[in-house]
Amino acid sequence: SDVLSYAACLSPNQVISVATLSKSMMTAMGTGASGAFSTSKRLYKVLHKAGEFNGDRVWGFPFYDDINLSNAKAADFGNLNVLKGGSSLFGASFLKEFVPPPPIEYMHVDNYGTTIANKLFPSLYLRNGYATGRPVRALVDYFKHVGREE
Repeated sequence: SDVLSYAACLSPNQVISVATLSKSMMTAMGTGASGAFSTSKRLYKVLHKAGEFNGDRVWGFPFYDDINLSNAKAADFGNLNVLKGGSSLFGASFLKEFVPPPPIEYMHVDNYGTTIANKLFPSLYLRNGYATGRPVRALVDYFKHVGREE
């Protein structure tokens, strides 16, 4: 959250965060794709297409406007999920609180299930049990595309 707050001070057009945020993302997606929460359909579409092209797949999940994390009793924000499940959504929603609203576009990529190579999704160049670097390839292609647009 500190890095997101600092990034907002730089007046960016878009902010993308990546973290192994929640085990529930692995439950939802397994090791086949990272989850992407975005305030911008455009950002998501470009990253999704990049991931399909190079194998660093991402799948979109929604932010819900009715999830209000700023009504915590003991702090400015509360990221405790009192419900069962949905902890990826709550974590991404917590991070979103530190990014100014549109026109700044925000996307959080939860790569919990895709960070370590395994036998379910074999690769010619990744060793089982070692870090995959996902979603770096998708992000590189994403920035190439966005750089050509602007």
